[in-house]
Amino acid sequence: MGPRLTVGDYFQWLAQIDKRLSGKKTPVALLDRYARALPGLPAQPEPRNILLDLEEARELYVTLAQDGMIPNRPLEIEDACSDCKAMKPGEPRSFVVHGHGRDFKGVVTFDEQARRYVIDSTDLAESFHQVGDRPGPDLVTFLNRQQAFSILPDSTDVLYADGTFFSPSIATGKDFDSDRFQIGKVLDPHVGLEDLRSEKGTKTLRGGSGWEPDSVFGWLDGGLDRLLDNPKLVICDDMGTESADFLALDRDDNRIVLIHCKARKKRSLYSASALQEICGQAVKNCGTLNLFRPLKPPNIKRWHEPWSSNAVAGTVKSRIRRGLVGRKTSDFGEHLWLTFDARIRDPNAEREVWLVLGATLSKKELESELRKAAPAPEAIQATHLLQSTLASIGGGKCEVANSL
Repeated sequence: MGPRLTVGDYFQWLAQIDKRLSGKKTPVALLDRYARALPGLPAQPEPRNILLDLEEARELYVTLAQDGMIPNRPLEIEDACSDCKAMKPGEPRSFVVHGHGRDFKGVVTFDEQARRYVIDSTDLAESFHQVGDRPGPDLVTFLNRQQAFSILPDSTDVLYADGTFFSPSIATGKDFDSDRFQIGKVLDPHVGLEDLRSEKGTKTLRGGSGWEPDSVFGWLDGGLDRLLDNPKLVICDDMGTESADFLALDRDDNRIVLIHCKARKKRSLYSASALQEICGQAVKNCGTLNLFRPLKPPNIKRWHEPWSSNAVAGTVKSRIRRGLVGRKTSDFGEHLWLTFDARIRDPNAEREVWLVLGATLSKKELESELRKAAPAPEAIQATHLLQSTLASIGGGKCEVANSL
């Protein structure tokens, strides 16, 4: 709890908040790497597609006992991308997102004076609450304050993100060129991933040797020697606040890889919702690969423990998936991290981030959609997410293992 304020200080703080929310935001410099900020408003700013950005909200909000939902479950919107439907000219456009076994309806409108979009949804506002000792804003208020969504307006070749309109430089239709489609160059198709609709499976293998082979964790764990060419060290860091699901060091000590896994229950050709979650995780944790000051994973003190999950029956005996195990004392993780840290700080070492996707993305279908004169809005949103992730990783390398 902070220090007490006078009434005057409180109203001054409110005025500053109002000014910040009402004023034009400074474009995020990162987006300039792959997109150009528009000097003014697009000719047609009315929203035609919205993608809710729930990366920050997932850590703050849980469910309420509303319409049959189980209370105190983490916020999880499986389909956060929706086309916006016009009911009548000049009226807010409606959208529907899906999660927790139900639909959440809302509307979105563009406030031309404030140069920002505003969403309204009784369903979302009354179905979640912020965790903490003090009551916080409802979810809709939070999303509006943060402008936590990206929107495709009616004007083509324009995207609204981080409070600013951009031209995202996504070539489509007759302008699409696979040789100049940089995202396509980091998409690495693998047979079988399109059938994996569970990230970790429902139970571990007999004896705790690993994960079910029809899960993304199991697929990766069973193919580590092939995918990473007999790596020297691989650790499963999955435990809620992980830096990645897996950290890997190749056999020549010259390549460090952070691996993030994701699966989608319902098969998708280019799920912007699933990509948003895993891309957000990858960007948030890429500081682990910082050349000059690598961020130490918060879970290293538990690397000597077995792996377990509330959603999976059984345990995996060892988090060390490749490499000499040695004696698993309480400082075991610290010693292993020193090995990673030394290689990350080597400017000649390669640093990579992998996104391993089950039933989430098809390179073939994404490129096929972008070749159309009027691509599906979700394909544009998905491409934008991959572009921004690639730009955020910066000097490192981002690869996406996806289905065909």
